[in-house]
Amino acid sequence: MGGPRTGKADRRLAPAYIDKASDFYNGMVDAAARGNWTVAASSAVHCAINSCDAVAVNYHGLKPVASFQSGRYGSLQGRSSTG
Repeated sequence: MGGPRTGKADRRLAPAYIDKASDFYNGMVDAAARGNWTVAASSAVHCAINSCDAVAVNYHGLKPVASFQSGRYGSLQGRSSTG
């Protein structure tokens, strides 16, 4: 196995990663308020991952690419930062 895989990413996509991180954060807070700790923890992890992706895309123009992702930007295709 090789090292981490990265792909080039358009820096203009960074706000979309922040939007996803915000969605996961809100889900984490809601789940924690209901005592649903598994969902809260999972949402926290996804929030952190998307926050790190936003930094990597914004400052370096790179995005970690998992082997199972089919598109260049994974699940962000077609998502805008305006909603």
